[in-house]
Amino acid sequence: PDATSADPQSPAVGRASGDDSHGDEAAAPYEGFDDDAPQAAPELAEAPPERPRRGVTQRVAVGVLLGALAVFLLLWGERKAVERYADLHAGRGQVVELSAPVVEPKNEGRLVFLHGRLSAGAPVEDTDLHVDVAGVRLRRRVSMYQWAQRETGTTEKVIDGTKQLVGTYAYDQAWAAARIDSSQFFERGHQNPQLPIQNATFDAQDAAVGGFQIAPGLLDQIDAFDPVPAPPEDVAAASAALGAVVHQVQGCYVVGANPDEPAIGDLRICYDAVPLDLTVSVLGGQTGKTITDWTTPGGHRLVARLVPGRTSVDSLYEAAEPQSATLRWSVRGAGALLLFVGLFLSLGTVLTRWRRRRGVRHPLAWGAPLTLAVAGTLATIGAVWLPHVQAAGGALLAGAGVLVLGFVVFQVRGALRRRAKRREAKAAH
Repeated sequence: PDATSADPQSPAVGRASGDDSHGDEAAAPYEGFDDDAPQAAPELAEAPPERPRRGVTQRVAVGVLLGALAVFLLLWGERKAVERYADLHAGRGQVVELSAPVVEPKNEGRLVFLHGRLSAGAPVEDTDLHVDVAGVRLRRRVSMYQWAQRETGTTEKVIDGTKQLVGTYAYDQAWAAARIDSSQFFERGHQNPQLPIQNATFDAQDAAVGGFQIAPGLLDQIDAFDPVPAPPEDVAAASAALGAVVHQVQGCYVVGANPDEPAIGDLRICYDAVPLDLTVSVLGGQTGKTITDWTTPGGHRLVARLVPGRTSVDSLYEAAEPQSATLRWSVRGAGALLLFVGLFLSLGTVLTRWRRRRGVRHPLAWGAPLTLAVAGTLATIGAVWLPHVQAAGGALLAGAGVLVLGFVVFQVRGALRRRAKRREAKAAH
């Protein structure tokens, strides 16, 4: 037989054949083992990119910077708080407690504490309506007779047998302390007018406690109002100021044609007053004959305080401290959050890589940063406060230590349990 009919599985026949194409196909599987044929250089595996390693390094670096910033922020905030505390604590020892509310020149510029009764040389006046009432403070309360929308719900059956909630609205006329926005009503035709006069509070200009004058701003701290009747003798003055008919009904002014049958837009004006001879406690700086805010030797402002009744100087002094608790706790919260983020990026990244290599499944990568962030915040605050308030500083430091110790014990116990389970599994196999 000729070469073309030879067994294609035989390499000898394939090489002897004159058919180039068959010879090439037969020889193709062996080209790689031909010593005489040129060998292609073996392809080397590409080296893993360096980006992951650089990413880890960058995360750790950013975490360290954020952690350092957090510690700096916590130390700055607590040192400011300690300075303020020490200054105010020193100022407490400079309070001059007066046995009687009498102005003495030797106390000029000093922090004084006194008890006494409120007084005023003239009645306090509602300057809008020209109404005078005996007292040191006068509060005007205005209400208007107006429309009020009332919504009810009913259920109705529809064609397919299901029930649908259908809203219905009713409109009532009633006295209300604030204007009801009638533009939001479901139905038109119930329009409420604007209030021609608003609520207001007026203070006596010559209020005093003994020989000390009380500034109007200091009177704002008193809220011991009692209802007082609107004076009948000032009805004409109020009517002229409002340009409408005013009636005195049950201790209030009613602005409208008929007080027995009020109409939409009618007003009712009632008064409350802080009475004269009210016993108060006062703490503040003596400036001439006036009680004002006081500045501590360290430059912190102590707000003058005036409260009804007889109270102790300690409780009043604490209330007079500047209200900076919100700022202080905001700084602490921001520092703790930054510390957690920094530890999560640095320590958490390292622990995550270790966990993956060891096959650990428990959340150590975020549990450790969170625990250390809380403990670090407590320890920083406690360390700053320890020299000044030993009980509070020591408690914070102890709390931080207990937190870290508890976390370590929890992790060790978890590791022992996992090791015991692995041993049991190995023994079972």
